[in-house]
Amino acid sequence: MALALREALRVGKISFSKNFFSISMTTQEARRRLLDEILNFSCITEPGKSAFARPRKTYTGKIGGLQDDTVIALQLVLIASKTFFENPKYN
Repeated sequence: MALALREALRVGKISFSKNFFSISMTTQEARRRLLDEILNFSCITEPGKSAFARPRKTYTGKIGGLQDDTVIALQLVLIASKTFFENPKYN
């Protein structure tokens, strides 16, 4: 999911709508929070629990107690829309 989000941002598939809004904060604050979550999202490699266990990769934005819920939701939307549009049943 994280790679799909990175690719969509890189090629310009994602942008803010001119009608973007938030009911709990100003538009600028909402944009800034979303961008901060995206920037904080990263891959963390944890060592295995034993000498023979493989390292574990985790994609998260919850570093230092920060939230990543909006980025997770954005990634789920990307995966769902890609799955929908690539399915011949819905063409």
